[in-house]
Amino acid sequence: MGKLTFGPVFIVDGFEKVMNEMPAEKLGKTHRQKAILEAINKIQQIQNK
Repeated sequence: MGKLTFGPVFIVDGFEKVMNEMPAEKLGKTHRQKAILEAINKIQQIQNK
C-alpha cells in the first residue's frame, strides 16, 4: 500500500497486523485494481463491436 493511505493505522478484523504489514494476497483486490479491470473490460467490449 502507498504511503498516503490509512493502511498503517487500521488493523483488519481477524488479524493482528496493520494493513501495511499484511501481504496483498490476504487483503484481496483494491478498489483501484477493480476499477482498472472494469475499464479494461469495457474497452475490450467496445473494440469487439
